[in-house]
Amino acid sequence: MEQNQQSLQNMQSQQGHQNYLHQQSQPNHQNHSNQQGNFSNAIDLLSTEKKKVVIFHRNGDPDALGCAVALALCFPNVTISISGGLNLAAKNISTFYNPENTLGLTEHNALELEQFDLAIILDTSTPSQIEILPSIPKLVIDHHAENAGWLQREDVLEYYLDNTKRSCAEIIFSLLKAAGKTLPQTALTGLLAGILTDTGHMTFAHSDTFRTMAEILDSSSITIEEIHNALNTRNENYSKKLAKLKAAQRLRVEEFKRIIITTSEVNAFEGDAARAFLSLGADVAFIGSTRKDDYRISARANPTLVKRGIHLGTFLESVGGDVNSEGGGHPGAAGLTGTGDVEAVLHICREKFKNVLRDLPEQESIE
Repeated sequence: MEQNQQSLQNMQSQQGHQNYLHQQSQPNHQNHSNQQGNFSNAIDLLSTEKKKVVIFHRNGDPDALGCAVALALCFPNVTISISGGLNLAAKNISTFYNPENTLGLTEHNALELEQFDLAIILDTSTPSQIEILPSIPKLVIDHHAENAGWLQREDVLEYYLDNTKRSCAEIIFSLLKAAGKTLPQTALTGLLAGILTDTGHMTFAHSDTFRTMAEILDSSSITIEEIHNALNTRNENYSKKLAKLKAAQRLRVEEFKRIIITTSEVNAFEGDAARAFLSLGADVAFIGSTRKDDYRISARANPTLVKRGIHLGTFLESVGGDVNSEGGGHPGAAGLTGTGDVEAVLHICREKFKNVLRDLPEQESIE
């Protein structure tokens, strides 16, 4: 708590404000991460006969799972690890295209993961988002903002990043095309589900996303309607509904420059609670949870705020630097994980976000 409060004081005492606005036309690349479209190194690593394991973030979503399935079906000796679990939508779509678990989705322990030769990290913006991260060599493929956590690791052989893509599935589809692979129906279905969910059922898609979707659909016998129905075969569970209602009980609302900032705490389902607040009219939501000494914060911003230049992934990466934690993600959806007092970190998020808003051009209102 004292450390986080000191971080807040240091942050407030700085002169001027850093810019965390999203430059939509400029991909966030540095020399350390591979440029868009150059898949040769990744394909070479994936094509070897060595034992490979696909790993992705906790509560894996359909995008992460679909990418893992496509790689496992198209390259040799690839195993999919789900040690961090799957979210409800991923479980639903997995039941649809992998009903008997013929793909061998497995929860590995740390010792088992160390027995592989290469870890393929998918759709994961920071190392801390992975439940069990082995020390073996790594290939990282991602579409979030570039993150120092991966850049600084000596065991990362290749860090392929394209944050102009709305989903990791779009990257994997392009990679498989470059490798000359013919995708089976299961792989096509997984990639379609990944694109649909990561774009909010195409709400946040751009023209390239639609072109990729059309190309996949032309090769697939599955329709969007079938995937949509499969993703929603189970009703929202009781725990998730209760978490959102408890988040509303603990809701804190602040208005700054006619922008509504909300924060709250829950025991689980932080992202769902954040999305619920946006549906109620918030422009940005920061929702925290605590597990023992660790905390996790999920942030969501509405599309209008993102269009004005906000990038939550870059913002939470900066907050993470202030409080010795790891953050990152998309312009409109991001996360932060660390050890400390979640209430203090939520306060830092609120105050630092106000500084970011001072750099935004004036606008009468966000609607």
